[in-house]
Amino acid sequence: MNRDETRPWGRWLRRYRDARDLTQEELGEVLGVDGKMVSAWENGQRPGRKHARTICARLRTTRVELGLIEPLEGPSVGRREFLRLSAGFGTLAMFGPWAGIETIRAPAVDDFEAATRALERLWARVGAAAALGPTLGHVESVTRLLQGSLPAAERPRLCGVLAESSVLLAVCKGWMGDPGGADHFAAIAFEAALKSGDPDLGAHVLISHTVGDRTLHDQPELRLQRYVEGDQGFSVAAASPATRAWAAVRAADVLASLGRADGCLRALDDASRLVEDAAGRRYPWPDEHWLSGERGAALTRLGRLTEARQALSAALGQTGDDRFVDRLWWNLAMARVQAQDGDVEAAARTALGVLRAARRVGHGQVEDEVARLRPALPPPGGSAVRSLDAALSHR
Repeated sequence: MNRDETRPWGRWLRRYRDARDLTQEELGEVLGVDGKMVSAWENGQRPGRKHARTICARLRTTRVELGLIEPLEGPSVGRREFLRLSAGFGTLAMFGPWAGIETIRAPAVDDFEAATRALERLWARVGAAAALGPTLGHVESVTRLLQGSLPAAERPRLCGVLAESSVLLAVCKGWMGDPGGADHFAAIAFEAALKSGDPDLGAHVLISHTVGDRTLHDQPELRLQRYVEGDQGFSVAAASPATRAWAAVRAADVLASLGRADGCLRALDDASRLVEDAAGRRYPWPDEHWLSGERGAALTRLGRLTEARQALSAALGQTGDDRFVDRLWWNLAMARVQAQDGDVEAAARTALGVLRAARRVGHGQVEDEVARLRPALPPPGGSAVRSLDAALSHR
């Protein structure tokens, strides 16, 4: 069998192994098999049920991604390709109150929406690594339910649940260095958002994916277009005040990085007005404390250090662990303020703390930004700079 004919699980395992520079024997040690077994899987032999569970558990994937589950019979929820992408009831679908959903005849969609919000809060508190497994189970459970018999009125809402939780998975996968997985779940999220008929959700999915896509760092104009206008058939103008506020601060950050101070400040003012009317159901739940931190980060890029320090200090002093992911960004912005102020050692200490925290929660995007900050810390470096260099050398 040539490489083009390899089964999906074979392609996935080969990509996983190549990305980590592992031999078949080394991957076999991780999975408790020999290298010949890994070779057989990569060349199309289907893993048995026990081995499939081991692969999913140890490599942090699902039978959906591996292509081990065929679509179930039942009412269509979209194009055949969408079903192929999202079908399956995976090994992690036992988390929380949505376990055993195959027996539910009249689903309580409110519970599924509440579970999605709980997963977003989990992600905001502890990051991608901890949120990944429960969110995978949630997505697979909702997909199984969508493939069953449902009242017509409930289907769009469940498609919304699938969209919101799938884009959360896309962000987690992207942060953790799996761009293929990120694209996989983003495709599901976009399709499900269209099926939901919810324009606010569509904009939320678009912004989430754009924020979490590490490959878009060098495409600021594309990011700006998405934050201001929209893309993929979704309009930011049609979104709720909370989602538009989020889009505005993201646009402000891009404008600041491009040196467009007037546009940045206008976007921040727009966000401030929108926050007054925002009742955020989805992350990031805009409020004044959040806006203060985002304003501080944007002002840092503009070199307005006194204002930036005040805004960041206020945000960091008024938020707690429920904003852990946001606080990583704000602390990193504070490191930039310290570096521009000439306090190199303080900047290095702050950046090192951010780097260590980012690695604990699987936030590769923050790691990227710490690495980009390092050239702003000129030699000679003291002990904190040397510690930061040592930590960065082990990326």
